[in-house]
Amino acid sequence: MISLAALLLSLTGFAQQRKGQWLAGGGIEFNSRTSTVTNSNAENKSSQFSVNPKVGYFFADRWAVGLAPGISFQNHEDSTQTSKGRSYNVGAFVRYYQPIGEKLALFGELNGISYGAGSNDQTYKNTPVSQKNAYRSFGIGAFIRPGIVYFITPKIGLETSFGGLNLGYFNSTNRNETRNVFTTKSETTTNGFTASLNFNYQFNLGVLFYLGG
Repeated sequence: MISLAALLLSLTGFAQQRKGQWLAGGGIEFNSRTSTVTNSNAENKSSQFSVNPKVGYFFADRWAVGLAPGISFQNHEDSTQTSKGRSYNVGAFVRYYQPIGEKLALFGELNGISYGAGSNDQTYKNTPVSQKNAYRSFGIGAFIRPGIVYFITPKIGLETSFGGLNLGYFNSTNRNETRNVFTTKSETTTNGFTASLNFNYQFNLGVLFYLGG
């Protein structure tokens, strides 16, 4: 009987997430794309690099709550312009795990509140025109994202996620400055509701450490 109990614990205990544990780590995402316009052979190049740290606390078995800040850099170049962007964000999340084996678990993550800010600089080729855009945004609602985690040790998990369901309210302010012979400025505030379901998969890899407990 003792041997059987020990065997069951060895099969199920490796990927457990227990009350009192902490999770810490984050993810890195990189996208790069190049396309060619057939008639002119002009190339469009774009890339994005993001770092998304995360810290959370297991308030119950398999349930964690925490914060997820992030920073992202974007670049784009085509035949008429180049642009460079930077963005920052922070959000709160709740996550639930469902083990499906000794080293694997599915998870669902709900993000409820988020704040973001960023800027983008555009320069038009062969002209004196340039633009600078800055924004800030606040959102509240529900963004649900599924994923899977593989535990390479009881304390270290590699994870990836895909798609998501987004429902919520957002408020954003956008400031634009255009420089030519003269400089013009404008500001736009937008409020509204959003709803989307996305099954597109973008490569992302996260590493989280499960501490304590």
